[in-house]
Amino acid sequence: MSDDKPEFVGNRPRTKRVELEDHVKYKGKVYTALTVRRLSTSEVAAWSDAVSSGDPDANLGNVVDDDGEVVPREVLEFMDDDDDEKVSEAIASFLPRRLSTALASDSETQT
Repeated sequence: MSDDKPEFVGNRPRTKRVELEDHVKYKGKVYTALTVRRLSTSEVAAWSDAVSSGDPDANLGNVVDDDGEVVPREVLEFMDDDDDEKVSEAIASFLPRRLSTALASDSETQT
């Protein structure tokens, strides 16, 4: 890897691959596994800006396919519930603390 860009060198896992029990086909592509990635500061900032500006398609972009492409929202919303639970657990374990805290406090707020 080039020294032009920073890279993480610690021993904490940066990704987790989740094999899907029920494969999903969308726009000709078959999803058999999804990889959840840890987020960088710039990715969290970009997502926060998109949410703040009211972007209805704001996506953290931390769930990717085997080609490294961000998994479309349609695929994530269509998955079998058991697969969704496994992916959601991986996402929750990789969320930055500030997002975990914010999302937990939002879920406790009554509407």
